[in-house]
Amino acid sequence: MTLRQCTPSGLTVVADWASRGDEIGPDGFVSPARILSWLEHGRWQAVQRSDEAVASLFTDGHVAVIRSQRVVLHRPVGWPQLLVTAVGISGLGRTSVEIAQEIRKDTSDGPLVAEARITAVHLAPSPEGRRPTPLPEAIRNSQRDLPEPDALVGFDAHLHDLTDAAFVWQLQVRPSEIDLFQHVNHARYCDWFDDARRVMELAPWPSWTAGRRVTALALDYVREVLAGEAVEIRLCPVGPNELIGEAWVGGSLRARCRLRVG
Repeated sequence: MTLRQCTPSGLTVVADWASRGDEIGPDGFVSPARILSWLEHGRWQAVQRSDEAVASLFTDGHVAVIRSQRVVLHRPVGWPQLLVTAVGISGLGRTSVEIAQEIRKDTSDGPLVAEARITAVHLAPSPEGRRPTPLPEAIRNSQRDLPEPDALVGFDAHLHDLTDAAFVWQLQVRPSEIDLFQHVNHARYCDWFDDARRVMELAPWPSWTAGRRVTALALDYVREVLAGEAVEIRLCPVGPNELIGEAWVGGSLRARCRLRVG
């Protein structure tokens, strides 16, 4: 990998690797949650590079916590497949930043595997716990003019309110789903919603999604989920190609999801 190598979109390549055999699911491809994990790996790689603005979010005890992400999956990934991931800054708020990411096949200008827009909140340490804090200047000087992928325009998890769930699935949070921030890793939510979709297909339910892959997903993280909590996943179709979902712990909404299949 060449330092400062960029994709045609202008994002900086931060990692290259190959898919592994143990990442392949029963359908012969990696899962959507694995794609989210790869994107997270790209962000951590960017943090390790002092010449990348993303690194400034993690100085002096500060952190950046993911609040939402929207991802379009252009093509399935099997094994073995060479991949590269790239990162850039596409939007700024006072205490939040939108991170643009890409995963491409083979090379920095190869076919797109996935495009993403991830919103993170910059948090500072305090005696009362972490609190939102203004973005560092290094981030403010690094925003790029990056058009939003067509498939993500208007595609958000919060656009629908799930009033009546058509399908409900319950699970218990495992310790292996907890990350270094001591809560459920964000990619695991994708597993929960996609698993619930597949379980729904096994139930006495019209298998409108049977055999179809997730082509886009949006996740909003409302409140963290902790080890040992009992989670209820609620799903409802909202059209021939989409469904919405919510994750609840007791009477507390923890996350919203929107899935598009094709």
